[in-house]
Amino acid sequence: MLRRPSRDGKKVFAVGVRPKGELVRYDRQSRQFVPYLSGISADSVSFSKDGKWVAYVTYPEGNLWRSKVDGTEKLQLTFGSSIALLPRWSPDDKQIAFPAAALGKPWTTYLISANGSEAKPLMSDISDVNWSPDGSSIAFHTGYTSGNPEERSIHVRNLKTGEESGYAGIEGTLFSALVSRRSLHIGGTDRTREFGAI
Repeated sequence: MLRRPSRDGKKVFAVGVRPKGELVRYDRQSRQFVPYLSGISADSVSFSKDGKWVAYVTYPEGNLWRSKVDGTEKLQLTFGSSIALLPRWSPDDKQIAFPAAALGKPWTTYLISANGSEAKPLMSDISDVNWSPDGSSIAFHTGYTSGNPEERSIHVRNLKTGEESGYAGIEGTLFSALVSRRSLHIGGTDRTREFGAI
């Protein structure tokens, strides 16, 4: 924020900036971007599997919300100083997994009910998560914030048993696991590899 005192020293002139965005969608008929959900300032939009619900993160506050796709039945799911990102709906549309972190704190993945509940921590140092098709497992990426590419890796955790399987980074490029119907696909900076069924 820019601040300057007045010549007589009795006043301070200041300029403050509040970041703001606008949520839009592309309208194929008009071939233009038009406001979505009334053009709210939000990002990290994710739709439920049945297409009836949407989760999003307000910008710049970083709070996680969910609503019907028409904007009704809005519910704020997270509060406080932590910034939420990249919400992912479970296959049954009952839970949302998302990473969040407060300033200076490590990223942690949380699970929260789509109807509102206390967010439960699941894993630390996680930057992105995705569900398996049956909802029994979560694929996640670790080490992205460490600054050391060699520490980056992909893991899959069974939510019922807690068992984990890991895929070591290839030249430090593995991140953001995406799960297809049949197999786990690992996205990297310059390649995608398939690592079999989960």
